Amino acid sequence: MCEIRENFEKMLIEIDNLPTSNVASAERAIFRWLMALGLQLLRRFIARCNEEIAKAGAPVDSSGRKALSKGKGKRVYLSIFGKIEIVRMKYQSKVDKSMFPLDAMLNLPCGQMSPVLCDWLGASAIESDFRESTKLINKVLGLNLNHMQSHRNLQKLGAAVGEYYAEKGPPDHATEGGVLAIEVDGKGVRLVESERAVETEAVKGEKVRLMKGQKRGHKRIATVSIAFSFDPCARTKEEMLNTLHKKWSTEQAAEFHKAVKELGQRPRQSRNTHRMAFLCDQPEAVAYGVRNLMLRDTMEEKKVIALVDGGNGLEEAIRDGLECEGMTCRLDAVILDIVHALEYLWVAANAILGEGEPKRQGWVEKHLLMLLDNRLQEVIEVLQRHHDKPGTTKAEKKAIMRTIQYYQNHGHKMRYGDYLAKGYPISTGLVEGACGHLVKDRMECSGMQWTKKGAQAVLDARATHMNGDWDDFIHIIEQKNQEQYYKKAG
Repeated sequence: MCEIRENFEKMLIEIDNLPTSNVASAERAIFRWLMALGLQLLRRFIARCNEEIAKAGAPVDSSGRKALSKGKGKRVYLSIFGKIEIVRMKYQSKVDKSMFPLDAMLNLPCGQMSPVLCDWLGASAIESDFRESTKLINKVLGLNLNHMQSHRNLQKLGAAVGEYYAEKGPPDHATEGGVLAIEVDGKGVRLVESERAVETEAVKGEKVRLMKGQKRGHKRIATVSIAFSFDPCARTKEEMLNTLHKKWSTEQAAEFHKAVKELGQRPRQSRNTHRMAFLCDQPEAVAYGVRNLMLRDTMEEKKVIALVDGGNGLEEAIRDGLECEGMTCRLDAVILDIVHALEYLWVAANAILGEGEPKRQGWVEKHLLMLLDNRLQEVIEVLQRHHDKPGTTKAEKKAIMRTIQYYQNHGHKMRYGDYLAKGYPISTGLVEGACGHLVKDRMECSGMQWTKKGAQAVLDARATHMNGDWDDFIHIIEQKNQEQYYKKAG
């Protein structure tokens, strides 16, 4: 203790002697001294715990017998302040074998790295690549970790995510909305050459639709499943059009802010949003999302909606997943993303009017309002007339027919007037955002290639962070580690 006091007094003197010309230099020096002081204080804390263990004497094993002393053993503990060599008593038991009471008391990890360092290293690695995230930790803490330690740490954390969510209870009922929703979409992940398939992962024997810029065979689809609830809030078709085209008037903006103030949140705000990504397993992604919805409504009273794009197999997979859990009767709507429907309307507008025509915007808005008013068939008839009009080129006919066929194929999911009246969301913004942030931002950095196991572990760990569960997840892992050691120590 005296040595620590002396070092602290010395640090105060050195601070007083720092040059006054550069605050950054002073900041770095103070942080360096604090880290050294932290290492001393942690050593003192461990020494105090060792004294308590010594006073307690030999521990009792799980059979009720005292363990035999086997002298002292050493282990290295890598803390955020630096490396510490811990010398502690070792005991032997016929039932529990080697026992280290200090390890159990301190909840020391199986490896050398401290739980806090594992937490920080993992949190850094889920946001950026292993090398860069490790460099940052080393720079801040003055350690000498390598990127493989970061990789192994995150693999271990990722492997524990499934068990964590299997044991985690449902959201508090009081925080849930009145309607349940599921969104599913996919994003490609580039695999290492040894794990690439000849063809992109298939669903039910059919090729998955490739993402923009994706090459067949080099990537596997990570299917992102999002489950959430919300409170319905009706909208008019004019409100929806202005939202899509970002044309809100001052009055509409004021009305929106008034609604937010009254509700305490944005209308149709997603509640308790739960995201997970499954590499190469679309059915399991859908089934996982459906099971998450079931946890939220044990009374089986709430309606369910599904929001999808036009991707092959998504609607069928969701319907199959709901049927497997006996939830088909609660499905109120499968909704085609309005943004995708609008993109096809622009394709037709470019073919009919030309890409440089200023009137395209007005034409699109007119027919978008018709779509938002359940007048899909009228829009199809308008497109068909343009398609059959004399003078329409082959390329223009092809573009217009592409939109017609898309609308015909997905028309049963385009009752937007009904959805708006019921207060349902009609875009897949949540899952598309998750595909970007959960998958693309971490998995598709320049030159990155993954093994399936490695990619899944990173996606799982990253999902806990996006779901707001990272701190609780780390805490549960530490608790399980403690239970393991107490069991060993009897």
